[in-house]
Amino acid sequence: MECFIIEKGVEKKAGLEEILPLYGIGLQHILRDASGRGFLPYAVAYLPDEMKKHVYSHLLLRNRGRLEKKVEEVESRCSKDDSLIQDAKTDFISFIGKNYNLPCWYSGNVLWKEIKPKEPDGPVEEFINDIEEACVSGRLFLSTSDTNKMSEEEIQNAFMTFKNRKDELKKIRSLNIYAENLHNAGLLFEAGGIDALLINGEFDGQWPEFLQNCQSLTSIELNVREGINELPSWIRNAVSLRCLSIRQSNIALLPDWIGDIQSLTELDISYGNNNLKTLPDSVCNLKNLAKLSVRGPALEKPPYSIGDLSSLKELYLNDNKNLTSLPDSIGNLKNLTALYLCGSDIEKLPETITDCSSLECLDIRKTNIASFPDSISSIKEVKKTIEVIPKKRGISYISFCNYYYTLVETIFLFSGKARREGLLSLEDEMDSITDGFFLEGIRLVLDAVDEAVIRELLAFKVEREQDNYIKKLKKAAMEGILCILNGDSFSQIGLKLAAMVNIKNNPLDGACAKYLAGDNGAFYNIDFKSALRPQEEREEIRFIKRAFMISETERREGIVGIEQNLDNDGIAARDVFEYGLSLALVCPDYKEIDTNLTMLIAHETDPALKNFSLAKKEAVRMIYDGYNPRILMLKLAAYFDNDVAEALK
Repeated sequence: MECFIIEKGVEKKAGLEEILPLYGIGLQHILRDASGRGFLPYAVAYLPDEMKKHVYSHLLLRNRGRLEKKVEEVESRCSKDDSLIQDAKTDFISFIGKNYNLPCWYSGNVLWKEIKPKEPDGPVEEFINDIEEACVSGRLFLSTSDTNKMSEEEIQNAFMTFKNRKDELKKIRSLNIYAENLHNAGLLFEAGGIDALLINGEFDGQWPEFLQNCQSLTSIELNVREGINELPSWIRNAVSLRCLSIRQSNIALLPDWIGDIQSLTELDISYGNNNLKTLPDSVCNLKNLAKLSVRGPALEKPPYSIGDLSSLKELYLNDNKNLTSLPDSIGNLKNLTALYLCGSDIEKLPETITDCSSLECLDIRKTNIASFPDSISSIKEVKKTIEVIPKKRGISYISFCNYYYTLVETIFLFSGKARREGLLSLEDEMDSITDGFFLEGIRLVLDAVDEAVIRELLAFKVEREQDNYIKKLKKAAMEGILCILNGDSFSQIGLKLAAMVNIKNNPLDGACAKYLAGDNGAFYNIDFKSALRPQEEREEIRFIKRAFMISETERREGIVGIEQNLDNDGIAARDVFEYGLSLALVCPDYKEIDTNLTMLIAHETDPALKNFSLAKKEAVRMIYDGYNPRILMLKLAAYFDNDVAEALK
């Protein structure tokens, strides 16, 4: 849709700055409905300052800051004339025209018209247009879907139309091209602007001669499925090269000359058909190497020490199935910040890993590594397999809280990744989860199963769950999975998950309060780890042991003998057991104690916690009545699952 304002009988095409003020307060509804659409920040970008303020004033405070930030990011990346900006404004105008009617008093002055579809260009015209646009955006992608429609002569002629426009071609900095078209792109390299080259497809065995003069390249990625058995020699001439990536190749040996590329900061040899078995001796001369990635066959008898790579920052050894250990020399990597071992068969990290003083990220997913030294204090992120819903039943309340925090943190992680990179990107995170229920739900999401069907399948499993705490966790997991599917915001997810449990000092409750007070970033970077409570022994077991000890004291010294064992903090917190013991010292009749404790328990809504409280009240009664400590222990254990009874034997 296009909008025209009629002034004195003349139609004038209207832009956003003329259309938006016409809607008055109705602009709030337009912005609310457009807020989830990707074009909005681009459409608002580069509007006059007064018009931006007008737009922002019709948003809620929490949404206003978010849009302002996105608009600033867009304007920092794109120029005013960028096609993304112009297309977004066109899309926004069309969105308004199709969905909103103006008040009747404007109807005679405003005219909406359907945009006539543009006649499709031929393949040659499209090809030339792609290059024209790249001269503005700086990025050119030449796919086979375009060139397959053209003859070899047409491709060459299309390039030659730019023969006298090398100054414009020099603005193209990034080239993504299929190998079969590479030999036609000599003019682009002659212009001298390209510094990032990505080659896809299948290589025919002959590299164009102009690549020998590619000194300006700073990034090369060869994503070639067939035809490369050795590293191309022209790469050696890229004296400014910082990043080199070779994927899906059959390279078995890196040439010694790679050590001469002193500017190299990233080396990535990964995916697919790599046959790499060794690295050249000169690899230890890559003093500026900042990233080494080897996925595929394990290194066999490397003729160098990995510790010689003194500037190494990121080390990828993913999916090396024959790699069972790391050399001690890894401790020499003082600048190593990230170590990725996902999918390898490594069982234990070398003790020298503690010498990697800069290590911040450690990925040990799908490995046999059970632990790593606590002394590596620099580590900020550990990617490991986690359990979001326990396999065993009858967990304690503290364990439930810990699992809940881990589950919520995982849901936020998955949601953030899906919103940034798309739902299919969650495939990369599947290795970190062991729980079948959560994984099954995410798998249904990735398989594009309808939301109603996913809810039905998961709800059936939830209803069949008999354990109270596990059931709560599965309910939360189900809602989190559906939130991820629907692309809900962190605030939507946080508010929903917080409402599903009643946990004292839940950090999610604090985030909800901040958000409702206007803090848009309240749900970002919640510190769930600090909320985790250590539990070497289940609290039920600790309680029974304490009750047993106090019962023995009462048997020896009478009811006054327990006075020295009172827990004042527990009494202040109205813990049923501790509070009941304090009442036992001052109440001559147990009926009064029972009445007070019954009223205290009546406030508890969690079934498992209520059961725990009933056990505590029973312990108070048995101690007050002087029961045999052994009988007390057996009676209290009966309130809980078999694991508690087994632990007390």
